[in-house]
This record gives sequence, structure tokens and C-alpha cells, in this order.
Amino acid sequence: ADGAAPSDDTPLEELVVDRLLSMIDEPGDQTDQAGKEEKKQAEKSAKKEAKEAAKQEKKAAKDAKKKKKKKDDEKKPKRPDKGAAVSPAKVAKGSQPEDAEKAPAKAAKGRYEWPPDPQEERMTVAGAICDAQSRLQLSAYTDLRKWFQGEPSEMRHPDSSKPGLRQEELAGGTAVVSLEGLQNWSDDKGAGWRTMRKAVAGKNKSESRWFGANSWGSWRMAFLLARLQHQVWQRAAQAPAPAAVPVAPEAAEAVCQAAEAKPPEAEQALNGAEEWHNFSPKTIDSKLCLARTWNAGAGGQCQESRPSDSVLCYKHQRMAVSKQGLLNGLADGPIPEKRLKEFQEAVVRGLLGSGRKRAPAPEEKEKPERPERPERKRQKTSRKRPKSKGSKAEQKETPKETRKKTPDPADKAAPGKSTTPTPKRVRRSNRNRTSKPKEAAKEATLPPQRPVKEAEMFGRKPKEGKPKQGLGRGRPKKSESQKSAPEVREPDPKQTQGEVRSRRFWAKMSNLEQQRRNQNKWTSVDDAMDHAMDQALNQIDVETQKGPLKSLVNAQGCIPLSGMGKAVDAMKSTPLEHRLQFTMVLRKTMLHLPSSTTQFMMQGGVAALRQWLKDALPAPGQSTNRQQEEVVLECLGLLHEVPVTLSVLQSTGIGSTLMAIRNYVAPAMADAGELVALRTYSGLFIRISWNIMRIYMRILIG
Repeated sequence: ADGAAPSDDTPLEELVVDRLLSMIDEPGDQTDQAGKEEKKQAEKSAKKEAKEAAKQEKKAAKDAKKKKKKKDDEKKPKRPDKGAAVSPAKVAKGSQPEDAEKAPAKAAKGRYEWPPDPQEERMTVAGAICDAQSRLQLSAYTDLRKWFQGEPSEMRHPDSSKPGLRQEELAGGTAVVSLEGLQNWSDDKGAGWRTMRKAVAGKNKSESRWFGANSWGSWRMAFLLARLQHQVWQRAAQAPAPAAVPVAPEAAEAVCQAAEAKPPEAEQALNGAEEWHNFSPKTIDSKLCLARTWNAGAGGQCQESRPSDSVLCYKHQRMAVSKQGLLNGLADGPIPEKRLKEFQEAVVRGLLGSGRKRAPAPEEKEKPERPERPERKRQKTSRKRPKSKGSKAEQKETPKETRKKTPDPADKAAPGKSTTPTPKRVRRSNRNRTSKPKEAAKEATLPPQRPVKEAEMFGRKPKEGKPKQGLGRGRPKKSESQKSAPEVREPDPKQTQGEVRSRRFWAKMSNLEQQRRNQNKWTSVDDAMDHAMDQALNQIDVETQKGPLKSLVNAQGCIPLSGMGKAVDAMKSTPLEHRLQFTMVLRKTMLHLPSSTTQFMMQGGVAALRQWLKDALPAPGQSTNRQQEEVVLECLGLLHEVPVTLSVLQSTGIGSTLMAIRNYVAPAMADAGELVALRTYSGLFIRISWNIMRIYMRILIG
């Protein structure tokens, strides 16, 4: 019984153990679940509080805006609606006489009143800017779009059916305006004023022009331009056409002879303050690209549209970034010197060629044209045929005899009379002259020369043996083939070899002498340049010890690394007369201390140089002086020494300044263009290489 009891109690013990284990694990699970629930509740409560705080902040901001708007509305005078009248109760009371006076004023407050119209000469008929067809040049009026800024809708105008007209310009006013030829429109595409003109025989065709209110910023400006256009057309229609004055043929011939004798002078087309103004348009359209075009040497503005963030179209943007740069410059800027000469030469050619062409002389008229040579074509085609054994003269006369000859009238008159034909001169082509030399010159020999002694060859004896083959190779020159053939002598092989070696030796000696002379010449030039550079550096040192840089430089005339930050700060307040000296000291410092370039860039020196370059840019219509140009050239030389990175270009914005220097400062166009091309292409290469490296690393990691 005792032996069987354990076997029966074994499942019960296992159940007890499992129960105990479950009782041990349950408290831990319960505590974990309770902690998770508490965290969830805390997160929910935090989210609710954050939402409520955000709502309260939004509500407070809205309330603040409403309060501010109410205060602004209280400050502004209240305007009743259009047509508002005084209540009859107030009129009946008649408590104050001021109410009766204020009643009409309150009724007129709903109408909008425009500011005064622009009083400019271009807004008059006499001073309007037009083209040859009496159309307004709209590009000259674009600056007036914001003149009536803030104009309300047409419902608040004095007359909504005629928006843009003042109260006094309507019917019954003090300054009534005639609307003949004018009409306003409003549809899905837009709204504004338009004007029409009828066709006039011999003057113009019927046409119309539309001026939109949105395009010109207001109804008032659209109306003013439409009225001005109509008035200009009326004046052009009323102007009499120029009558044709009959000119006698003698007078016309005299005028032509005078024009032929005295061609127009080229200097008349090159007048002006600056020569490049002669090749710029009178009016520049700001919507179009500002690059100058060639236009057969007359100049002009590019007619392509441009993006809003650039003054050039996409084609000229690519040209400006290239090393060549803008070939003709900007329409409102100077032209490079070489290109300016081409413009001037084109003007001269056009003026000199505008006169009447010279009549050909009678001798030239009687001179017949040079006939074509059909025999040359036949020679080319008949080249593959087997050659005959006859002479060259017979071969050339053969195709001439086969041609049909026109009968001579003298032969018809006297058929029995025999006449000997005159032999024609046989023309010889260059091909035959070079390909078939004379038989006497078949064996090409060297011309006789002075025999060379062994002493002249420094003890070098000619080698005995057979002469080298190919000494007389190559075809003889034309002049030699035409000359009479000299007496043919059997050349001595040893003497011919000596002559050849002598010529080679003296040619080699002459080359060595020329190289030695060139080396001496360049060495002397280098010495002169070094001497001039030393003098310039000494002059800089003397001026530095006297000028404002005395406290920044050391005994060697350089700026130490520790004082580079102070030097960059001093650049911001340095006047123009000391900037050239400052830049030369910086270049000298970078020449002696290469590590100073990095320190200069880290301290913000590139941004300071950009400000100097911007100050040197000329004002519109003006040019730079010599001092500004020297500062610009020295600053560009300094930028060549500084390792400008892509991040520095983006942070300082010096790239756009270099583009402006390249376009507006003529002496610095080449240096600035080289810097623009270098920085642009180097930055592009860095981006491409960095992207390739990133892709390669991703592939390796994956």
C-alpha cells in the first residue's frame, strides 16, 4: 500500500506545484497591467490639456485681432451706404442746424474719390510715347500701375455703369468727358476700357486696343490710357499727309552725284555721352530679356520672355554662366571693347554702303565674262580611259575639235579661199604641271654646295658605304620645274652624304643658338618683373606704415593670423581711397602665409569683399571711375587666391555680384567671367560627385 500511494499522489503534487507557481506570477502581472493603465490615462489627460491650451491660445489670438479691428474701425470715420438720407424725424425736430448741413455730405460719403491724376508730360497728347503707327508704347507706362492702388470695386464708383470716371466727369458735371470712341467691357476674360479707330485711306487700318483694369491696377488708369490712345489716334488722323514734291530729273541727278561724291560720315552715327548708348534701345521693356542683340550691328533688346527671378531669358542665362559670357552685354550696360569695335565697324560699313552703287565703266561692260571650261570636266571623266601615245598638245586639242563650231561669216563669203587657222594657246592645268615633271628633272639632285671639310665637322668623318636612298624624294617645286634643266652630273655619293650631314649639323646648331637666345630673353624679362614686383611691395610697406593699417600689420607688412578678424571688421568701415591699399596688403599676406586664406574666409572676408564690389557698381546711366576699377580688379585677384566653397557662395550671395561686375564693369569682364565659370562648374562637380558617393554607399550598405 505504501509503495502504491506515491504513484497515485503524483498527479496531485504536480497540480499543487502549478497552483503555487500561478499564485506567485499573478501579483506581478496585475501590477504591470495597473501601471500600463495609469500611463495610458496620464497620456490621455496630457493630450486633453494640450488641446485645451491650444484652443485657448487660438481663441485669445482671435479675440486680440477682433479687439484691434474694432479699435481701427472706431478710429476711421463711418461712411453710410450710397444714397443714404437723413431720417424725417430728425429733420422735423430741427434741434440743431448742423444736421441740415451734414445731410448732403453724409449722402456723398459712399462715393469713392480717387487721388489726383499723374501730371506728367507722357500723359498728354503732345508728350505721349508712341511708335510709328501712333500706338502707345505700354512698356513706358508700366510704372503707373500702382498709382491708384487700393481702388474699390466699380459698385462704389460715382457711376457703376462707367467705372473709372470721376463725379465731375459725368454728365452734368463741371468737367464732362466725351466718351466718343471709348467703351467699357466686362466678361469672363476680364474687364476694362477699349478704344477703336476707323480706317483712313492711305493712313491706317481699323483697329482697337484694350486696357484691362486688372492689368493696369485700376479702372481709372485703364480709362486714362484708353482716352490718351484715342486722342493720339485722332491727332494722327487730322494731321495732313506729306505731299509729294516733284523733282526735276536734272536736280535728282545732281543730288545723286553729290551723294556719290561725298558719302555720309561715319561719326554722325556714333554721337552720345558713351558709345555703347548708340547700340541700346530708346525704351527697354522690363518684361523681356535685358540682353543686347546684334541686329546686324544696330543693337537692340532680346524679345524673349524672362522668368520673374532673373533679368535674362533661359538662353542668355546659359550664355552668361559660360566662360564666354554675354557676347554683347546687357541692353542697359556697356559692351565689351572687342565687340564694341565690331558694332562700330558695322555702322561704318552700313553708312558707306548706303550710297548709290558706282556705275560700271564702259570697258567693264564690253568685257565678256570668263567662259566655263568644259574640257576640264572631260579631262576628269576621261581620266580612266587608256591614254594615247600622242603629245600633250594633241591630247588637249582632241576634245576641242569634236565640239561643234559656229560657222564664220568670212568662210561663207569666200568658200574657195583657204585660210590657215591661228593656233590657240594651250592652257596647262596645275594638276598636269605638278604630276608630270620634265624628263630632264627625273633624277632629283641636290644643288651644288661648298664642300665641307673634316675640320668643320669637328673630326667626324663621313661613313663609307652606299648612299642613303630617298635623298631626292618628293616632287620638285613649280619654280624648279619651269626652269631649264641643269646639266646632269653623276653625284659623288661621299660628297652628297657630307653635304647632307653638314646642313643637318648647322641647322641643329642654329636651333640651339635660337633656344639660348630665347632663354636669355625670357630670363631678362623675368628679372625685370621680379624687380618691379619688389618695388611695388616696398611701396606698399611704406604706405602701410603711414595709413590706417598701421595698427593691423606686423614688421613684415603682413596681417598676422590672430589679427585677421580685426582686419575683416575694419574692412566694413574702410573708405574708398584706402581700399586698394587694404586689398594689396591682404594679397601680400596670403602670398607669405597660405594658411591666412582659410582664416580670412572663416572670418567673413568674402562677404566684406562682396560689399566692396557692390559699392563699385555704377549707377544707371553712369560709368565707373579709374579708382573703382582698380579696387574691383584687385578684389577679383584676391578672390582667385581664396578657396571659396559652394556653401560660402550660397551664404554670401557673391555669385550674383560677380555676374553684375561682369556685365557692368568693362575692364573686369574677363576676370569676373572666369571666376563665375570656375565657381559654377566646380560647385556643380561637387554636387554630382557627392550624389554619386551617396548612391555608392547605399549600395554597399544594402
